[in-house]
Amino acid sequence: MLTRHPLSAAFPELSDEEFTALKESIGRNGQRDKILLVDDQILDGWHRYRACLELGKAPIFGVFTGDAVQCVIDKNIHRRQLTASQRAMALAACNRWLDVGANQLSLAGDSGTAGMSIRKMAAAAKVNPKTIEKAKRVALRATPELRAQVIAGATTLAEAVRALDSEGAKTTKPRPVVKTSVSAKVHQELEHRYRKLQDDYQEMGDNYQVVAEDLEALYALKEREEFGLIKELQFSVKNLTESRDKWQREASEKQMQINFLKRRLATLDRELANLKHREDASA
Repeated sequence: MLTRHPLSAAFPELSDEEFTALKESIGRNGQRDKILLVDDQILDGWHRYRACLELGKAPIFGVFTGDAVQCVIDKNIHRRQLTASQRAMALAACNRWLDVGANQLSLAGDSGTAGMSIRKMAAAAKVNPKTIEKAKRVALRATPELRAQVIAGATTLAEAVRALDSEGAKTTKPRPVVKTSVSAKVHQELEHRYRKLQDDYQEMGDNYQVVAEDLEALYALKEREEFGLIKELQFSVKNLTESRDKWQREASEKQMQINFLKRRLATLDRELANLKHREDASA
């Protein structure tokens, strides 16, 4: 039996419901996408592989030779159910952080892909850069158990960071069991929504902080003499842009007139040639 590539494991398992739907689809329609292998490990298609085995179908494989990290990110980052914490943590798990300069990291892919900045990672995960920084900290400092909790969606990054900040804390405290009349499936769905709302709230707070810092920097800039010079330059650029656009419009109109005159001249040349031909014929 093949094993799962560590990069593939950076993203959470499909839920029981999602896996059942995948298994039923393969049972009806067959395996549509190949299972990609790197070094005899499954890089993409782990759940398809499991479904095929359970169905007694022979899996269809392909060997992947490109950027393994980017492949895993591209195929998984847009999964609908992933929270902001899961997306950020998955990217951090897919990358090996190195001290190569401010906000820099190196990818752990076999192809030696160039490093991405924290802002690029944030854009890929559609999260705030501060969320990536939290994921970086958890990826580097947390226990494997705590990292697994974040990837699985059982713990948010904010909770994981608080656990790291707590003296002697290794994992988040388990939540008390609350008796409820709803089914386990409904309870799981409600808990997932609650954690997603937690992540969204944290993202909003981080975004607010970034905007506040940008506004503070802008106000500080307004107090400096250079701000007046910048405004003058912006005004000059605007005037130059308007002049350029006006000149381009006038040049376009002139070109149209030239083209018209060329066509008219060609017509007159033909008429003159015909007239000369008739005169020669009558002579």
